[in-house]
Amino acid sequence: KDGKSIANPCRESADLNSLSTPARDYISLCLEKTNYATILGSRGCYGACTFCSNYAFENFKSGPRWRPRNPNLVVDEIEEIYSEHGTTIFKFNDPNIFGPGREGVQHVRTISKEIVKRKLPLHLMGFCRGNDLTSDKTIITDMKEAGFERLLIGIESSDNYVLSKFKKGETIEGLEQAMDLLSNVGISVVAGFMIFNPYTTINTLEKDLNFLKSRKLYPTLGKALRIFDGTPIQKIMEFEGRLVRKNPFEGYHEYTMPEDVASVYGAMKVLSVNCLDKIKSESQDRIWNKKKSQSFRDRQDFNSFTETTFDLESCLLEKLISLSRSGEYSFSSVNYLSDEIYRKLQILCNVLSVDMQKCVMPRKHFSREVYHIIKDKPFRTFTEEYRCNQD
Repeated sequence: KDGKSIANPCRESADLNSLSTPARDYISLCLEKTNYATILGSRGCYGACTFCSNYAFENFKSGPRWRPRNPNLVVDEIEEIYSEHGTTIFKFNDPNIFGPGREGVQHVRTISKEIVKRKLPLHLMGFCRGNDLTSDKTIITDMKEAGFERLLIGIESSDNYVLSKFKKGETIEGLEQAMDLLSNVGISVVAGFMIFNPYTTINTLEKDLNFLKSRKLYPTLGKALRIFDGTPIQKIMEFEGRLVRKNPFEGYHEYTMPEDVASVYGAMKVLSVNCLDKIKSESQDRIWNKKKSQSFRDRQDFNSFTETTFDLESCLLEKLISLSRSGEYSFSSVNYLSDEIYRKLQILCNVLSVDMQKCVMPRKHFSREVYHIIKDKPFRTFTEEYRCNQD
C-alpha cells in the first residue's frame, strides 16, 4: 500500500472438522508408487524443539499448536478409501499423531478403538514422540490391535546434553524405554536422527554411532541439521555468532562448526553426493519397488537396502572418527579406507543391478578428495551439495 509492504495478521485457525476431506483424484498413481495412502488425524505438534519449522509455523498464529480432527471423521475417511480402492495400508502424516496430555493420548486411543470396532484390516504407520508412548503404556496395546506396525520417533541424538539444547523435553533413557515397549509388542521403530548438528563433537559422533548400531537403527548419516527461517535455533546461532545466512531460496541457513567435525562431514558428503546419490538416482524405480509391500512390516527388501546403505556410511564415519582422533592423515591410510568403502559400494550396486563404473566416482578420485578434506580442513560449516540436475 502506497509503495510499502503490508504484513497481514495471521488468519484464525480453521475448524478442521468443518473442512471437506481431501480430493483423492490421483490416489491410483500414489498407490502404484508406494502402495499406501496418507491420512491426517490432526495438525501441528505440541513440542517446542528449537530446530523444528513446524513449531515455528504453528507458534506464529494464535491458538493451540496441536489441533485434532474428530476421530470418527478420521476413521470415516480411512473406511471410505478402503471401500473404494481396497487400500489397507495407511501412513499418518501428522507431525505428531499425539496431542499433549490425556486428551492427546485419548485421541489416538479413540481412533484405534474405532478401527477395531469397524473391523478394518489395516497396516498403519505414524510419527510421534517417545514420551507419548511412556506416559500411558496401555496405548501401545490399543495401537497394535488397530494395526500400527511402525512408528517414526524423533530421537535426534543419544546425548542428553544435545537433547536439552534442542529443548526436546525428553531423555535418551526415556526414548529407549519407548522403543523397548514397542519392540515388546512387535511395532518397529524408524529413528529420526541428526548425527550432525550444531552441538556435534567427535565424541558425540562416536557415541551416536555406537548407539545406533546397538539399537539396530539405520538412519542416513550423510545429512546435517538445517536451520530454517523463524526457528528458535536460528536466533540461538545468531546470538552465538555462528549463523551463516544463505539465500532465502536455498530454504535454509548454515552455521559454523569446529574444523575437525566440519571436515568429517565434508568427507561424508563425498560418499553421499558422488556415490550414493548417483546410485539411488540410477535405480530409483527399483528402490521404490523394494519399498512397496503388503504392509509396513513386510518391507524386508527395502529394510535390507537401508541397512546396507547405513553399513557403508557408518564404516566411513567410523574410520574418519579414528583418523581425526589419531591426527595421522597419510594418503596410504585414506587409500586403504577407500578400498573397503568401494568393496561395499560394489555390493550395493549388485543388489540394485547398477553398473558401478558408470555412476560412481573413480576410487582414486574419492581417495584424493577425502584425503584433501581431512588433511587441509577447508570447511567451517556443514556445507550442503545437491545434484538437482541429475536427480
